[in-house]
Amino acid sequence: MYRKTPFAENEYYHIYSRGVEKRKIFMSNKDYNRFVALIIQNGQFSARK
Repeated sequence: MYRKTPFAENEYYHIYSRGVEKRKIFMSNKDYNRFVALIIQNGQFSARK
């Protein structure tokens, strides 16, 4: 799934997720890293500059 509105370059974004009833949403570092990779991929920008 891709964003309808792309991220703008050189801008800051506050991205957060919260589980229902404040439950943990990342059960491991692997879960968290996958989430971050998907954010970067869907934003179509590179973390390397």
